[in-house]
Amino acid sequence: MKLVISSNSSWNLMNFRAGLIKALLKAGHQITCIIPRGEASQSLRELGVEIQEVYIDATGASLIGEIRYFFNLFQILLKTKPNYYLGYTIKPNIYGAFISRILGIKSILNITGLGSSFLKNNFLTKIIFLLYRVSLSSAHLVFFQNEEDREIFFHTGILINQKTIILPGSGVNINKFSIDYAPKTSEEIAKAEISKSDFNFLLISRLLIDKGIIEFIEAIKILKTEDRKFTAIILGPVDGLNSSGIDRAQLENWILQDLVIHHDFTDDVRPYIHNADCVVLPSYREGTPKSLLEAGAMGKPLIATNVPGCRNVIEDGLNGFLCEPRSSNSLASAMRKVLKMNNETLKNLGIASHKKIIKEYDETIIHEIYLNLIK
Repeated sequence: MKLVISSNSSWNLMNFRAGLIKALLKAGHQITCIIPRGEASQSLRELGVEIQEVYIDATGASLIGEIRYFFNLFQILLKTKPNYYLGYTIKPNIYGAFISRILGIKSILNITGLGSSFLKNNFLTKIIFLLYRVSLSSAHLVFFQNEEDREIFFHTGILINQKTIILPGSGVNINKFSIDYAPKTSEEIAKAEISKSDFNFLLISRLLIDKGIIEFIEAIKILKTEDRKFTAIILGPVDGLNSSGIDRAQLENWILQDLVIHHDFTDDVRPYIHNADCVVLPSYREGTPKSLLEAGAMGKPLIATNVPGCRNVIEDGLNGFLCEPRSSNSLASAMRKVLKMNNETLKNLGIASHKKIIKEYDETIIHEIYLNLIK
């Protein structure tokens, strides 16, 4: 069959959907990816897919930009005439579903999480709800990554009687993110040796307020006053285009205060996870966080907020700890718990993480669901 897969970035598809794309190609499907131009475009081509590049205004502030994206997407779908349209992220979901409805294409949409817009009860949220309600009304199927997000869509009337399925996130490649992973190349070894200390906390995320970056820094300050010995590391890019983004000057100030070490974008997080003793994500809301899945698969204890998405991955006290959202004190308390643990207890938390992830979040589970639906 002919499939179109659309997302708001090439990196998003390569990082979260490469395994699915490989599985669909192996099953004999022909795939076209509609994405903005990006560094990962060539990597996607090397998988064996056709690339159609479109312009997406990341800020959403340009009406001309929105119209341009809509008609570009329309032209590609009209020309490609796929059997199925697979959409990820807000704009490809909304515009793609609406166009698919016009052209008679079956659309399968994945609500990967409710972004910062959904955290605010404002005019923009109402517009997004309205657009989703119109576009999703004829969707063939809508995937969600947790029950709470699905309930919001039905409770607000965005969905009425559409078919929906809960997926365990985008899953994780348990062979790549193995508990037995060890750095082998000189580059991997160099990354793993960075910031080596007695105890490393690692947060993998774009630098956004909604990811709990501020609470992470405040929790570090609390623990530093107690003379706790540890290193805090943030791995992820500064997002200057996002209204929730952390200012680079603020980041530099934290670094100068010796509160945190920052590493920018990387195409392989495994050396950093390998070097971490505990992976933290104090996010305000998630779909199913990839960073926790990858760290858990590699046998790391986890700390995250007790919010949709995060609490599905962590069983409090078994493979990590849940803390209250937007609370630096609660986060500091959870981090303090793991700092006090001996090596054996920490190892058992990590083993429990590994067992949970391979049982519930192996990406082949998601691949089979897609393959059976399309077949």
